Amino acid sequence: LIRHKKVTIRLVAQIANILEGRSVYNKKGRRRMLSLQEIAKRERQMWDIPQLEKDFRFLDNQEWDDRTVQALSFVQAGGQARILEFLLDFAAKDREEYWEARATKASRVPDVIAQEAEGKQSQMLEEKREESEEAPQVEMDAEDENEYEKSAGREAVMIALMREEGDLDLEHGALFAKRPESLGMEEDIFLDEAKGFVNPAYAVAAYFRALHALLAVSPHPTCKLDLVRELRQPETTAKMLALVTGVPALACNVAAKFLRIMSLTMTIGAHDEQDGFPTLEHFAVLSQYVQQLAESLLYLLKLTKDQRLNDNEQILCREVARFMSVTVITVPRLAKADEFQPDVLQAVIDKYLDWLVPSVTVRVFVAMVLYDLQMDVGGGNRGALHANFVKEAYKKVGMKDQAMSALYKLLTRCPKYLYDVLEVFSVGEVFLAQNVRPTFLGELLNNVNMGKFMLYVEEWLTMNSEDSAMRVLSMEVVEVKGIVQSNYFVVCLLVTTSKKVFLLEPSRDLPEFAGDDVGESWEASWEVRPRSPKIVWERSYSDLVRIWQCYGHQILALEWKGHGSRGPDYPAPPRTASTEDADIEPLVSDVYLFRRAEGREAIIEDLLVFSAKDSGTGVPMFVDPVFRDEVLKATGQDVVLAATLTAMGPTEGGGTGFFKQAATKASPIPRLFVLTSTSVIEFDINPLSWGPPQDLEHAIILDDFVPEEMLLEAEEDAAKEDEEEEPLPPPSEEEMAKRRMERLLSQIKEEQQAMRAPAASGPVLSLKVTHKLPPREVHFESRNEADLTLYFSTGNLCIRFYSDSSRELWRKALAFSVTRDGANWARAF
Repeated sequence: LIRHKKVTIRLVAQIANILEGRSVYNKKGRRRMLSLQEIAKRERQMWDIPQLEKDFRFLDNQEWDDRTVQALSFVQAGGQARILEFLLDFAAKDREEYWEARATKASRVPDVIAQEAEGKQSQMLEEKREESEEAPQVEMDAEDENEYEKSAGREAVMIALMREEGDLDLEHGALFAKRPESLGMEEDIFLDEAKGFVNPAYAVAAYFRALHALLAVSPHPTCKLDLVRELRQPETTAKMLALVTGVPALACNVAAKFLRIMSLTMTIGAHDEQDGFPTLEHFAVLSQYVQQLAESLLYLLKLTKDQRLNDNEQILCREVARFMSVTVITVPRLAKADEFQPDVLQAVIDKYLDWLVPSVTVRVFVAMVLYDLQMDVGGGNRGALHANFVKEAYKKVGMKDQAMSALYKLLTRCPKYLYDVLEVFSVGEVFLAQNVRPTFLGELLNNVNMGKFMLYVEEWLTMNSEDSAMRVLSMEVVEVKGIVQSNYFVVCLLVTTSKKVFLLEPSRDLPEFAGDDVGESWEASWEVRPRSPKIVWERSYSDLVRIWQCYGHQILALEWKGHGSRGPDYPAPPRTASTEDADIEPLVSDVYLFRRAEGREAIIEDLLVFSAKDSGTGVPMFVDPVFRDEVLKATGQDVVLAATLTAMGPTEGGGTGFFKQAATKASPIPRLFVLTSTSVIEFDINPLSWGPPQDLEHAIILDDFVPEEMLLEAEEDAAKEDEEEEPLPPPSEEEMAKRRMERLLSQIKEEQQAMRAPAASGPVLSLKVTHKLPPREVHFESRNEADLTLYFSTGNLCIRFYSDSSRELWRKALAFSVTRDGANWARAF
């Protein structure tokens, strides 16, 4: 086997196909050999995680067992190391030694920081002892002022304003500037067609796809654990860096794929032991590689005033932000918390993050956000609203969301960066005439406040439980009905930790600084001075029976054994006649309405991982058809473009004559708004009526709300079928869903199958109002709240979204709806 021949690409790609569980049959059910061009086309693309998970769910028992055996055999035989050694060329040895030298140099930095921290801690203890021996009395007059109270903020702002960019060299300042050479994108299959030498990027991409299959959708926990342990070895990390730096960064998205693998590898999971954690040296070496990419990306983003980023460049930006998010989350856990006092520990974490998250990386995050914000309003063609804008909107890869995630996590841990980051956004808006939505900045600051409050809750739970090893994984704001009175929604915090699951209720009292502009519903900004929440209940992961993903991306239902350990102010409901046996824990179901769609996914991931820590299989997860059936009953044959939980915003009134509408105030009660191709439908939500469906036939159908026109364009395939091969009737999606359900039920114990919470007691949704499209005008309000006002002939509708990101989903969906019929719409600023 020769490294540079095309058989290498075929071989490694087929290994990746087997580990992903891909069928050897195509969509028409015919078995055929793929051409080299078709294999290369697949390896050029970035991984489609939702599609991979969907295919993974549709495996039947035989396919599942075969994939498990193949994956275990591959990992236990050291397949990942064998392929890595084979793909490294002769020049890779020098690159490997370079990265090993960087790792050796980086290994000395943590010791230096620790020594500085120990010295600072000793000094603080000495100063406290001296103060306790002689505490001076200082008399303060009424006219005395705190000079630092006035100067500290001003000094920070002035420092930020006086910073300036370095002079551009002649090459960078050229009229027709070229893109950085480090971001090469050579994707020709053959480097030398006469000799048959192929581009090594394709084999590297196929190798990364094999690793990703074992990490992202592992068929057995042992596969992932063994692979993570191998990839965390310093020697393996150096070899991987030598491999990825030997090919162009953008070719086949190899740099982005490498960073995705490292993000999965460096995340501390439920099964990780303390001695198997990634080290600071790992992050130091990888952050140096990221810094090299960030410097090139920052220069590239400066060119986007006149040109757009292509898909590969956007994907690389996204994965850089994703990896740095993992870094910011994980590094504080690697600090020796038990050896330092809180103030010293915070200083240690600051130094670690200053070292591992260089300033150029932070500037890239801001530049990524500014770029995406301009694309949200049409880029350079802001006045027109056309089909190309809609296509670009649906092709976006989530660059802004990942950049904001990295930013707010960094600002949570290092508040000193906050003024500088906000100052850069202000410069972009004031001096560069870039659109920076107040709602985006509001969401960013709200996430920072939420992150700070999560750190407080983690400390508070640790003190109450007396378990110093407990750590908070995720904390999301949810609306829950029935914990106090059955007719009212209550804002709660659903918290997953490394030990248990908690439902907390934050303080209902307004903050002490509350003014007229403070709303009725709790926000994280209320906890600038943190107040202790109340525990509604706490439950073990072993009490979880089933997970139900409900319609849309913000509703989650969970089935539990028993009511958990309740707080004193939240007694458990009385037992019903069917659950009077004191020895049997009743099965109960709870429905949670999330304010953030990505928050639901984070909670689900924690529940799946930690419920599988002891059992090895975890709890089953189904797709709930109850909410879906109610929505489809109202929408009929219309295409559903978006379904979002929101509140109602204020309206000024509208309409004429019989349809005259009075002005209304904002209401915090959550509602479900559904946007279809012909109307906007408002539903009231009755979560207490929900119960697990008895018929699981449709409990596998997922809704992604992507119009068929967008899917058809994305799924174009020019490959022609070989008519001579014997056809095999392909299974329908319903048949594949049935196989999936049979496999799920076979993994569940018989007694658990018989256990079921009470069924639905009534409709979970109540149709309230239907507004026919198109509206006369659409206003994306520029106030601090993420309001969307639709002006209909029958009156005005103001939807108050919980976040700027949720409103942006409706922006592209509305743009698709109003442009599909060729209507002439334009933006007005």
